[in-house]
Amino acid sequence: FEAAATAFEAGLEYEVRDADLTAKLQSALTDARDKAASRSQLRGKAKEEAQRKYSTGQAASESKDFDAALAAYESGLAVEGLDDRQLMDMLSAAKKQVQESIYRRDGARREANEKHSEGQRLLDAKLYQGAVDQFKSALQLDVQDDQLKSKLTTSLASARKALGGQETARATATAKLKEGEKLIGSKDYAAAIVALKSGLAEETNDKVLGDKLSQALRKAETADSERGNLVQRATEKHAEGEAAMKSRTYDIAIAAFRAGIALDHGGELGDPALTDKLEASLKEAQTRKSEQETSHAEAEKCYAKGQKDYASQAFEAAIESYKAGLEFAKVTTDVKLAERLKRGLKQAESGQSGLDAEIAKAQTLFEGGQRSAAAHKYEVAIDAYESA
Repeated sequence: FEAAATAFEAGLEYEVRDADLTAKLQSALTDARDKAASRSQLRGKAKEEAQRKYSTGQAASESKDFDAALAAYESGLAVEGLDDRQLMDMLSAAKKQVQESIYRRDGARREANEKHSEGQRLLDAKLYQGAVDQFKSALQLDVQDDQLKSKLTTSLASARKALGGQETARATATAKLKEGEKLIGSKDYAAAIVALKSGLAEETNDKVLGDKLSQALRKAETADSERGNLVQRATEKHAEGEAAMKSRTYDIAIAAFRAGIALDHGGELGDPALTDKLEASLKEAQTRKSEQETSHAEAEKCYAKGQKDYASQAFEAAIESYKAGLEFAKVTTDVKLAERLKRGLKQAESGQSGLDAEIAKAQTLFEGGQRSAAAHKYEVAIDAYESA
């Protein structure tokens, strides 16, 4: 329009002496000038609008609202009538820059989401330290997304809480392992099993620690099972000894009780009550054996004295000796000794019975002699006395 106006003005400079042509040139010039003015005004408004879009984009870019900034720059470039090359170059350069920022931002978001997914996988696998590292790394990225940041922050808190719980569990399990090993050393296998099982119940996610606990538990359970067998054997030995006590075979009883006590070597039985019972029974068996041996010796003495008294026809003394011997023999298990005493007693009683009969007969003869002497039958009396 400016060039057209210039051309029309140049045409009016000629003296054409043609009113009609002059009028046309004048009309065309006026129209061109009006359109030029209108276009100039439109250009000014377009520039102002584009400038505003540029400023809006700059503000959005500074606040890292790159999507809004890109929209502003593209809107500025699309303003109708804009022909300000410098401003258009500025808008284009700003658009390119913000597109690069968007590319970097979107890349950071993708990476952050990938790290979040990996962190969740590690969290589900109970690999809490790895999960914490993934979430922390993701939060260091410039994602420019409050929702994504919130999600990562929440996940990080969960992973840290789980990690703290795991560390507590590991500390507890380690303490239970030490406790169990100490109890095994003191042969308290039942308590060791309880402690080690408690340690295994902790969620440590530590294979090495878990293996140590399992190994210690197997050791405790094996030892406890062996102890159970020892206790059963010791109990059987006690029962065997008690049976021998009833039959007064004290040597067998003593051997059985000693065998039961021997099973508690180094405290392996782990049953003080049973050990005390075995020791008390052994003491009683030894006492009974001593009494039995003493009674046997006394019974032998009584038999010897009875034999001596019998030989000297002291039948009453012999009877007392044999009877005393039989009382002592009741404590012994010497059947032959008891039989000897019984035979001796029978012989002594028989001897005493014969003696008593002879004494009675002599008494009768004596009394007859007394009567004969009183009747002056002296010869009869003498015969009676001599017979007596």
